[in-house]
Amino acid sequence: MAPPGNQAANGENKYQPKYWEKPVYSTQFFNVSFAGALLIGFVQCFSMVPGVSRAAATGYDLLKTSSHFNNGQWTLLISGGLVAFVSAMVAVKAFIAFVSRYGFRHFGYYRIVLGLFFLAASAALGTSL
Repeated sequence: MAPPGNQAANGENKYQPKYWEKPVYSTQFFNVSFAGALLIGFVQCFSMVPGVSRAAATGYDLLKTSSHFNNGQWTLLISGGLVAFVSAMVAVKAFIAFVSRYGFRHFGYYRIVLGLFFLAASAALGTSL
């Protein structure tokens, strides 16, 4: 037990809000104009497209920290993005060709066998999914 007055330094007695306490909201969020709310709504519509919300958050973080990158790091980042894009296009094209030729039945079998493999490996290793 820590001496009195030193509990916060040891991580003890930190305030934990109770479930019955009302949350405190900032009034700043409730003073949004109609045009601002409409803009927020339109921007949120983009998050329905898979991957957009994560890409936007990553891009925003990248813009905030862009001053910390040197030219070599920018080169690696851009070349890595291009390689990822090209390899994704090749993978999608190969998958569409496979499904067009054989249908989804074989893909379904592959997924079932792979899932059973991972379940067996998890059981054998004693880990939980």
